[in-house]
Amino acid sequence: MIEIHNARKVYRQGDDEVVACQVGELTIVDREQVALIGRSGSGKSTLLNMIAGIVRPSSGSVRVAGRELSEMSESERDRFRGEHIGMVFQTFNLLQPFNAVENVLLGATFGRKAPGTRERALELLTTVGLGDRLHHRPGQLSVGQMQRVAICRALINQPALILADEPLGNQDPETGREVLDLLLRLAREEGRTVVMVTHDPASAALMERTVDLMDLQSEVAS
Repeated sequence: MIEIHNARKVYRQGDDEVVACQVGELTIVDREQVALIGRSGSGKSTLLNMIAGIVRPSSGSVRVAGRELSEMSESERDRFRGEHIGMVFQTFNLLQPFNAVENVLLGATFGRKAPGTRERALELLTTVGLGDRLHHRPGQLSVGQMQRVAICRALINQPALILADEPLGNQDPETGREVLDLLLRLAREEGRTVVMVTHDPASAALMERTVDLMDLQSEVAS
């Protein structure tokens, strides 16, 4: 599902170069559930954005589902992400004017709108326990309920890969564990790969495999 080889993201600040992220070798297989851990500033979110095609690596290779992302144009990466990748964010990124169903359907904007998309949105929301909150807006939902909506939005296009960026950061431990368990269960049932970045060892322990970014950085070829 994911193959990374000597990938680096470097930003220039005047005459200086700042390395935001570097990864030697990383392979994640189809349907695997992997936690990428590291301290603040270690490049976790940058790595996730490279895998999503939001950020292009300065050098090296990032392949997802057999496609080399650095060879795609920005519009091609956007289309690829919409069709193959679902994303769950710490801040949810729900739009306040829209209700739960509408926010989930927004996830289908960049993908191929297959027949039955609305029916799938209703089914997902019911599955995560929000069947009685379909027409509630984000401001009318609890933190845990908003994250459940975000999970449904990530799954709406039936993506092969789910990327989660510190998804439990805004929740109390009990609610966070419940929501993460739900995400992993749905992913297993639908045969999705899950990659989550976190600094929390307890969250990482729920995944099948944990990878420390410090280990990946030490593997980068000079």
